[in-house]
Amino acid sequence: MPRLPKTKAEAQQAAVLRNIDVYIAERRRAGADCNQIAASLGMGYTTLYHKMKKPETFRLDELQFIANVLNISISRLLGEEQA
Repeated sequence: MPRLPKTKAEAQQAAVLRNIDVYIAERRRAGADCNQIAASLGMGYTTLYHKMKKPETFRLDELQFIANVLNISISRLLGEEQA
């Protein structure tokens, strides 16, 4: 059976995860632990872990906060615009 193309929502969720993963990798290289990284994104580690597993559970205010922390627009966070 052929693979179906991603829906817009799936593409946005994948973009959010990619952007957060890049941020986490940068912070880990700088010596931050998981709890510090989650706190910098405005949530506890367990909450971040669960939201990364189910990105559709991110609320709009959380996405806006994360975009501000990453210093990018929410459109870029969602993969709708390029750098």
